[in-house]
Amino acid sequence: MHRKVLVTLVLLLVAFTNCASAGEMAYGLIAKKSFIAFECSHLAALARDQKELERLFILGVESGRVYLSARQAGKLTEKNNASAPIAWGLHGQGPSADFILGRIYEVASEEAREETKPLGDSTDFASPARKAFNAMNCALVK
Repeated sequence: MHRKVLVTLVLLLVAFTNCASAGEMAYGLIAKKSFIAFECSHLAALARDQKELERLFILGVESGRVYLSARQAGKLTEKNNASAPIAWGLHGQGPSADFILGRIYEVASEEAREETKPLGDSTDFASPARKAFNAMNCALVK
């Protein structure tokens, strides 16, 4: 999963550079940024890192709102939406933006939780969550 974050960060940089020159926003990467920020936010919660939890959750919500606004305005194209996570297509419907973002957060949290199963009979989620947080380079998600 940590490679996914690194690749996404590189893709975000490249896509924003390319799209800015082409005059088109990379909305799929914005959706991916939102999803990864939500995953990392959940890992921070499990690791008991309140500061990172809040920062990443806000980033996920803000990025998600940009994506939803673009979708509502009809700005998504096959090209600029190609890298959006499948969760946005499967769970990105609902009566309001907050409802949709809650659904996306739920899916992202479930994926993050898969990375943090304690060993044996342990109930310590903080250690595996911190390890996953670091492996995904969540501190670099901006």
